[in-house]
Order: sequence, then C-alpha cells, then structure tokens
Amino acid sequence: MALTLYVDTARWRAHHKQVSEQFPGLVPVCKGNGYGFGHERLADEATRLGSDILAVGTTYEAARIK
Repeated sequence: MALTLYVDTARWRAHHKQVSEQFPGLVPVCKGNGYGFGHERLADEATRLGSDILAVGTTYEAARIK
C-alpha cells in the first residue's frame, strides 16, 4: 500500500511563521528522510523561513546538508 502526502505549502509556511513568532529560538529538526521531503528541501525551507540552524540525526545527514 502506498501513501501520498500533499502539503498546502502556503498554509504550512504560515503555521511555521506563527509558531516561530510564539517560540523564538526553536531549532527545526530533520531526521531520516524528513518524512519523505528530503533533507535538502527541508533545509531550504528552514532557511527561507528565517532559521539559521537545522538539527539532524547523524553526522552523515549533516554532511549531506552542508
């Protein structure tokens, strides 16, 4: 059985902005495959939304995002 996830990007970004404003200093985390989105895409989104740091699960994941 396959599962396809569709994300309303504008809504997701608005939610991220709201949470970031309520809790300044939060560090986004991307482990594994980032729920299928991939590290690179989530790192780009985190940067676009103003985060200057991204936590990952392993040093191998960090090397891929670098």
